[in-house]
Amino acid sequence: MGPKGKSTRPTEPSGPQQLVRDVALELKRVVWPTPRQALGYTGFVVLAVIVVSLLTVVLDLFFGFAIGKIVP
Repeated sequence: MGPKGKSTRPTEPSGPQQLVRDVALELKRVVWPTPRQALGYTGFVVLAVIVVSLLTVVLDLFFGFAIGKIVP
């Protein structure tokens, strides 16, 4: 901080044009997965969704049965 609480950093231009430039610069730095990696990640996500869905169904049936026995 400079005198009287003012920043000593030079001000950078801001606004939509600067945002677009910054986003483009960041996208150049991204290490994108190969198609094979993307397919592997997609397969993993699909498998995880199926497993969690089946677990949800099993738990729903179990608790539905248990509550049905407790509350006639």
